[in-house]
Amino acid sequence: MSGDALVLMDPDSGNYYTFEGAGADIWAEIEAPVSVDALLGRLTEAFDGPEADIRQSTLVFLESLLEKRLITLL
Repeated sequence: MSGDALVLMDPDSGNYYTFEGAGADIWAEIEAPVSVDALLGRLTEAFDGPEADIRQSTLVFLESLLEKRLITLL
């Protein structure tokens, strides 16, 4: 995974969000619809670290995106 930074603007609120490192990588993975299980599988393969930590961090990040209405569940 690249770890590049990404700047995103919410056109509804006018707020800007910056995602760096794993956050930018997760955003790249969810640009197209993907199940949470598939996303977690990709991330645990791509990153070193305990699977439980990767899962927890990813779910917290996704929850924050949902709360900000930057993503929706299908």
